[in-house]
Amino acid sequence: MGKFLLRESERTSLHLHEGQSHFWFVESGNGELTIEERKFFIGPGDSIFIDVGQLHRLSAMLHDMEVFFVTAGQID
Repeated sequence: MGKFLLRESERTSLHLHEGQSHFWFVESGNGELTIEERKFFIGPGDSIFIDVGQLHRLSAMLHDMEVFFVTAGQID
């Protein structure tokens, strides 16, 4: 379990984890989440599950994003 900060206008790389899933909870900020070919606009109070092997990217759009996470499976 942990927390990460993504600054406004920053984004993660488009990536996947072979043996790992994530559960995210957005504490603050707004952004665009890409999972495979789908895009979602997310903000405070949203929770997201990213399954093993799913391509994903998070882009902070309005303000910095603070996201709590829980990771299950093998740690990269």
